[in-house]
Amino acid sequence: MLGVGAAFFPFELTAHAFDKAKLAKFGIQLYSVKEEMAKDAAGTMRKLAGYGYKQFEGFDGGKGILWGMLPSECNTLLSDIGVDFISSHANVFKELDAQAEQAAAVGMKYLICPYIGAQKSVDEWKKVADRFNEVGATLKTHGLKFAYHNHDYTFKMLDGQLPQDILMEFTNPELVDFELDMYWSY
Repeated sequence: MLGVGAAFFPFELTAHAFDKAKLAKFGIQLYSVKEEMAKDAAGTMRKLAGYGYKQFEGFDGGKGILWGMLPSECNTLLSDIGVDFISSHANVFKELDAQAEQAAAVGMKYLICPYIGAQKSVDEWKKVADRFNEVGATLKTHGLKFAYHNHDYTFKMLDGQLPQDILMEFTNPELVDFELDMYWSY
């Protein structure tokens, strides 16, 4: 893996320096500890910070993208533990402006659609792309970016096309990014 990645960096960057730089901002997707987050979100985030995590990507665990905290409370927690809240998975088709205001207030850069389900036709995927463009335009007004987190269904052929290709072709790259999930892509 480093051999491929090293091609993108200057030759004087050693593997040791690369590892140090990479780990300086090591993060975690909070969904990977969803049970703990449901029991005690703030306590779980404190523990994760204690393990050295410096960035979080959240999710809406039923209490909103800030798990019932006000933005000011979340900011205090993040400041206390020295963690940046980079992004959150969210239902971007419901109460988008309110979620965007909360995300911006805690310094997030992205709201991410984590799942849409397989569509039945190329035209349905094009409609999804249109919706993604709309979401991206709304988030841009809040100073945020939009991304879509793929699952395996975007890599299953449909009428001779990959849905992932359709999404990439019919979304505006100024409004829509993609969070590539390696597991689902594989």
